[in-house]
Amino acid sequence: MISCPTQISAGKCIEVELPDPHQPGEQTKCRDNCLIRQHSLFCCLNDDSFTTLISQARSIRFAAHQMIYREGEAASRFYLLLEGCVKLFRPTADGSERVIDAIQSYHTLGETDIFCQTHCYSCFAETLQPSHVISFPAAAYRELVAEDKQSSEKLINYFAESLKRKNFDLEVMINCAARERVIIYVRQLLSDMNATTQLHNKAVVHLPMAKCQVAARLAMKPETFSRILADLKLEGLLDVVRSNILIADVSRFMRETD
Repeated sequence: MISCPTQISAGKCIEVELPDPHQPGEQTKCRDNCLIRQHSLFCCLNDDSFTTLISQARSIRFAAHQMIYREGEAASRFYLLLEGCVKLFRPTADGSERVIDAIQSYHTLGETDIFCQTHCYSCFAETLQPSHVISFPAAAYRELVAEDKQSSEKLINYFAESLKRKNFDLEVMINCAARERVIIYVRQLLSDMNATTQLHNKAVVHLPMAKCQVAARLAMKPETFSRILADLKLEGLLDVVRSNILIADVSRFMRETD
């Protein structure tokens, strides 16, 4: 037994048995487990609880545009996205979609639904590209958290921080003009190192969804979103190439959009 340098427990490395280097599948599994352990939903668990939960986890790969779960279905499992991008949405009465969010790698899906009284998913989750998720049993997770007061307190803190972020998003939607909403969205993508490649104060930000879906996410029409991007391009703050936003001077962009 030797220490895995990325598996953290209560602020310190824990002892795990590393896989045979001649078995790449086992190496991948160890890497995934280490990434899972570092997420806030799982680092709150003690070592025994985490081992119990991970033994019941499932690794699932989805093709693009596959449904992971549907609104109203029993929330029997929740998910950690390791690779890919997932759109959360609800259908509207006119047959279109109201986009709630685009989930990026190392974020979770359905974790709030498993604690709701109905234990049902509150929206649809669809992959936007080939995606790899780890699914966890909801009932087992709830039981493990309930058994440990410290885990419960850490989980409450996690949900409190999530609620603060959602309240901020709601405030932006209600109080900010369309241009401000676009700028805040680009700045959020820019701060996400999984979505951004930065080099010498330059950045390439990939839009996680089609432009029409990003526009829906920002509560505006597609033509409004395109016009605002065109205005920012004319101001020399960014350029747009297909689904990528190119920022030639990140410092200037952050300064002039503050």
